[in-house]
Amino acid sequence: YTFPETFDEKDLNSALMKDFLEEGGTPEELKKINPIHHMTDDFTPCFVMSATGDFLQEQIPALTTALIGHHIPFEVHFYGDKKNQLPHVFHCNLRSEDAQQCNDQECEYFRRFL
Repeated sequence: YTFPETFDEKDLNSALMKDFLEEGGTPEELKKINPIHHMTDDFTPCFVMSATGDFLQEQIPALTTALIGHHIPFEVHFYGDKKNQLPHVFHCNLRSEDAQQCNDQECEYFRRFL
């Protein structure tokens, strides 16, 4: 997945980009904010996580393909299930057991590189 060349007003990603980008999300702006276009073999290791209710989960395959292409270490973790729907930033709710698990796993991942 890459950021769209044009905006679909019904697409949440597009609406967010249109609101946040100075020029409304031109193709040039979208390319500038797409991390895939900025990866090099020196890119930092990545802890890729998503959840059942994360509107960005569809971007994982393209991201991991780019990471593999640059020989960048990474792990992918997916949280939640049908009964436990978790939103995009579920890991920020520090009172949540799911957030604690995610954050602990992320810290453990990066400790391996210290």
